[in-house]
Amino acid sequence: MRMKSIINAAAAVFVILLLAGCRGKTGEESGIVILASTTMGAALAQDLMPDARVTVLIPPDSCPGHFDLKPSDAASIMRADLFLVHSFQEGLIEKMRGVRPDAAPGVITTTGTTIPENYIKALEEAQVILAGVFERYSEEIKKNLEQRRKKINTLEKESAPRLERIREGKFKAFVSEMHKELAFYLGIESAGYFGDPKSISPARLESMIREGMEKEIDFIVSNTAGTHDTTADILVSRTGLKKVMAANFPGSAGAGFGFEGLWEYNLSAVEERLK
Repeated sequence: MRMKSIINAAAAVFVILLLAGCRGKTGEESGIVILASTTMGAALAQDLMPDARVTVLIPPDSCPGHFDLKPSDAASIMRADLFLVHSFQEGLIEKMRGVRPDAAPGVITTTGTTIPENYIKALEEAQVILAGVFERYSEEIKKNLEQRRKKINTLEKESAPRLERIREGKFKAFVSEMHKELAFYLGIESAGYFGDPKSISPARLESMIREGMEKEIDFIVSNTAGTHDTTADILVSRTGLKKVMAANFPGSAGAGFGFEGLWEYNLSAVEERLK
C-alpha cells in the first residue's frame, strides 16, 4: 500500500511537471533574447513576448537614425536571438552585420507609432516577425497581440473626452516632421514641418515663419529626441511662441515605458497649452 502511494505521488509530480513544460512560454525560461534598436521596438517585443529578455540598443533621447555602436554593444549583438529595427535604420543594420555577419533583423516599417492605429499596425508587423522566428510560441504571441489590440482600443475610447477638447481648440502649429501623424490625429493644423537645422535653408525658414505668423499659429510641436528641437529653439527665438515637447519613443524625456506611457505623456504635453 505504501509503495502504491509513493508511485501515485511520483506520477502526480510527473504530470504537474509535464503540464508546466507544455505551457506556452515566451520568457527567459526559454532563453530567448531580443535586441531592439529603440524603446519603441522594445515596447512592441515586450507586448508580444512579455517574459522575454528584451534589451535596447539606442537610448530613447538619442537620435535613432544616426547612432554609432559602442564596443559594449557588440556583446549584446552577439547574444541576441533576434534584432528588431526600424526601416529608417539601414545604416544600423549594416553596422550590426559588421559585428555579426549572419544578422537578419526583423524590420518594422510602420511610422507614426505614437497614435493607437499605427501602434497596432506596428504590433501586427512585429507579430509576424516574432512568430516567424519563434514558431514554437506563435499561438501565444498571437494571443498577446489580440489582448494588446483590445487594451489600446479601450485606452483610445477612454481618452475620447480629452481628444475632443484638444481638437475643439483648432490649433495651428509648426510641427516637427517626427510628429506629422500625431498632429494630424489631434486635429492640429500644420503651418509648416521642420527637421534638423541642416535640412532647412535660411530662405525656407524665413518663408515658413512668415506664412506661419500670417496664419496666427498657437505653438510649436517639437521632438524630445534628436536635433529637431534645435530648429524649434530657432523658431521660438524668432516668433516668441511656446513649445509642446512631444516624444516619439517611450522613455524619452520622462515619458513612461510602453505605448500607454508615451500616449499619456504626449496628451498631457498638448493639454498644457489649453491652460
